[in-house]
Amino acid sequence: ERIGKELQKCARCGACLSVCPVFSEEPRETFSPRGKIALCEAVSQGLIPATDGFRNTIGNCLLCMACSEICSSGVAVKKIILAARAEFAPTDLDLPRIIASSGAGLSFLDRLPEVIDAPEAVDSVLFFAGCLINRLHPDIGKAVVKMLNRLGVTVFIPRGQGCCGAPALAAGDEPGARDQAAQTIEALSARGKTRRVVLPC
Repeated sequence: ERIGKELQKCARCGACLSVCPVFSEEPRETFSPRGKIALCEAVSQGLIPATDGFRNTIGNCLLCMACSEICSSGVAVKKIILAARAEFAPTDLDLPRIIASSGAGLSFLDRLPEVIDAPEAVDSVLFFAGCLINRLHPDIGKAVVKMLNRLGVTVFIPRGQGCCGAPALAAGDEPGARDQAAQTIEALSARGKTRRVVLPC
């Protein structure tokens, strides 16, 4: 119901096939944007069941939006895929935990203090690490902080920040995404004075 109008926009012209990276690697109609739209429409109308195969198909989308950019009908394919995942994908994925378990050693937030003053500071920013910088690529985060300090920017790294929620949203877990985003917004807002936010994640 949420995406009925978007589903009806598709003219089945196939222009999207020329730009879809998934279809280029797996040239089957079901893996094309057009095919995914047709499947979503059939499931939404009760013509076919939402099988594991269907869930696998809607899971094979990078959400890159290349198809929407070339679409002459203006179909918001990303909106369709996210709605389908939210409706039919499992919502018990603890993605921050999964990402955290993939890392090694101390996290970015554990390695650095909450405030890193720049000598002769001319500005200050809040630093949002996100899951990837915090757990998988802390050295990238440290490099960004070092560069900012050299530019005279004091860096505040609020504790309590977590995931932005994008991985959960992409997986179909809308409630989890909202909770994660709210946690991070609260952590960043706790610094009081409004500052620009740097997001290397």
